[in-house]
Amino acid sequence: GFGVPRSRGSQKEFCTTLKGDRPKAELLEGVELSWKRMPLRFASQQESANWALSAQNMVNAIARSFSVEQPHTVVPALIKLHNAISGDALASGWRTKKLEEVETLIAECMGLYAEAIVPLQFIPENEKVRLTINLINRSPISGEALNYRVNGDVIALGKKLSDNVNLSQSDTVSFPYTFMYSQPYWLQNGIENELFATADQLAIGKPLNDPLSVKVKLLIDGSYTMEIERPVQYKFTDPVKGEQYQPAIITPRHLVYSNNDIIVFKKGQPDSVTVRAMVSSWEKIDDQQANISVKSPEKAWVRKDADFSSLVNGLNGYDFKLNNYLANTQKEKDDLVLEMKLGDQSYTNAQRTITYNHLPTLRHYYQDRIKVLHIDLKIAGKKIGYIEGAGDRVASCLEAMGYEVTILKEEDITETNLRRFDAIVTGIRAYNVHEYLIRRYDVLMNFVKNGGNLIVQYNTSNNLGPVKAKMSPYELGIGRTRVTDEVSPVRFAIPEHPVLNIPNKISQKDFEGWIQERSIYHGAQYDKNFVAPLALKDFDEAEETGSLLIAPFGKGNFVYTGIVFFRELPAGVPGAYRLMANLLGLPKNK
Repeated sequence: GFGVPRSRGSQKEFCTTLKGDRPKAELLEGVELSWKRMPLRFASQQESANWALSAQNMVNAIARSFSVEQPHTVVPALIKLHNAISGDALASGWRTKKLEEVETLIAECMGLYAEAIVPLQFIPENEKVRLTINLINRSPISGEALNYRVNGDVIALGKKLSDNVNLSQSDTVSFPYTFMYSQPYWLQNGIENELFATADQLAIGKPLNDPLSVKVKLLIDGSYTMEIERPVQYKFTDPVKGEQYQPAIITPRHLVYSNNDIIVFKKGQPDSVTVRAMVSSWEKIDDQQANISVKSPEKAWVRKDADFSSLVNGLNGYDFKLNNYLANTQKEKDDLVLEMKLGDQSYTNAQRTITYNHLPTLRHYYQDRIKVLHIDLKIAGKKIGYIEGAGDRVASCLEAMGYEVTILKEEDITETNLRRFDAIVTGIRAYNVHEYLIRRYDVLMNFVKNGGNLIVQYNTSNNLGPVKAKMSPYELGIGRTRVTDEVSPVRFAIPEHPVLNIPNKISQKDFEGWIQERSIYHGAQYDKNFVAPLALKDFDEAEETGSLLIAPFGKGNFVYTGIVFFRELPAGVPGAYRLMANLLGLPKNK
């Protein structure tokens, strides 16, 4: 009954009526689910009721007469229902929705198969491509393919659809480049206040864009015309998976990348750096007016001498030497963007591909940027060993700081080899993904004992058992605590600790401009040898001290940190660089 608890294991569920009559037997009791609930455009309630009853009777009759073995037998009745809905009885929004539903039923009951196939998955803008339409009518209901629409053009078909005979027609078409074909709508305008921004309110809620598609116009049963829409797809045969489909994607003819994520210029140290712009093109470029540039609001570097003639479906690199152009400004941060010009056309997009076996391939287009920092940064030590984890860009950021970074594999983690490093850093979740770190535990502890600093970035607790969790010289648990507000307060619990003073003096300003969050997967139930120099908290929540834990061990230091360096360093947050430099440069213990 309603209002009476219903057992579910050790829990009980209740249904409470908040408004209206309390149901007695069924939860949806009294809720109108027939066509009477539709907003109808008649002068009187009686006329509306009569029309709704007639439509409901038609639907009921179709449901009763439907045959699984011969679904096409209800097509004439579905056509009559479609004609009835086509008038002005229903409000336009509901009419459109119901017409689409009936058209889908007609196509499915006839066993109509339609596909639009192109011979390549990635179609350069305005490229002429062969488009093949395949149509099969798997029923004795008569049908004729009249035409199809693609990219605003109407192409004639004019062919009968025989029972179970494939109708195939190929035509040459071209597709202009439009972001909304291939660029996810929620990535088109970037991020505003940590939210993806879109001006198209009707698109919000869609997981993907509407695909590039064709609309085929059909004549059914001699008198009824309808359109079916199908996505343009690339079809190929995989030797293992068999026949496969991927969405056709419109791509820019020229793409521009950088091989530098971030540049760090240290205040008071005149410096220069070489960056490389990479150009990928679908065609040979012989225009003498072509050039490539790296520019910011402050300055531009242009390579007018760049030779593009060797670019044919390939990649080529062009170097730029950049000086510390922010030295005479008050700016700490800047963004460099890349642009290729070909006559009057400008190309600024780079491309990222997201591929999983269980999902369609997704291409993301964006303007590649080089983040430039001009900050007061001192570093201690020079050589860093980096053990990659589940994937981050921290190692390249350390190189931008001026460190010599070596990526370490299992065979590299030996006592003899580690002696050349001042510090070792493990990537995020390294202890979750590399079981070999259990076997290298003693080697890493001896590295610390002999004066090295070992900085372990966060690991998750759900895969960490008592053996896998053996990463620390002292007892250390991994919790689920995090501080999610990137502007939440930070308290210096041990202001005199070297990590807040050497070689960089850390202040509250260093925790400004952070993105997404402060810290995740804090250390928990840790040994008394650990100290917690920082205390973090989300607003209106308890203070947490496990985001940064430091313990002296022998002559060196072991550090566990849940601070999200893997987000803040690639984002160019100055304070994150200064704090990381202090962790790497923790002084040796006597």
